[in-house]
Amino acid sequence: MYFYENYLRNSKSDGIAEKQVIVDGRKITEYRYTEEYSAIDAAIPLGQYWMLFSVESEYEKELEQILATFKFLN
Repeated sequence: MYFYENYLRNSKSDGIAEKQVIVDGRKITEYRYTEEYSAIDAAIPLGQYWMLFSVESEYEKELEQILATFKFLN
């Protein structure tokens, strides 16, 4: 995730918007790309690891449906 976080940090001014959403009580960060191509990444923290989903913007509803099914074991 370190590489990915650095990429995002350096690219925020280049058409990447950050949005926080809550899924099953966990904060998930969505990154929306608007300049070069239209896409959404969802970064889910899982302890020291991360799960990343990336979809083209036209599949935003499908991504939301997938994330809505998540149940995390605490």
